[in-house]
Amino acid sequence: CRTVIPPERTVYFPDVKYCAACAQKLERGEALPVRAEYCPVCGKMMSLVEVREGRRTVWQWVCTTVPSCRYLENGNER
Repeated sequence: CRTVIPPERTVYFPDVKYCAACAQKLERGEALPVRAEYCPVCGKMMSLVEVREGRRTVWQWVCTTVPSCRYLENGNER
């Protein structure tokens, strides 16, 4: 839904992946249109980007507030 998760919610629920409204929809069994990833550091939305490393390509989750947050996670390790 692209709703920003408040940082306070990430403090109480460190593994949170969805905003409160989306979490309620999931509990009711409703489908979500798009799965979103949120930064565990600042709570902002993350984006999956393609990164070339020599001849191979890897995917990484990158915080959309880069360079201010600078959090990135290798998509292959998830």
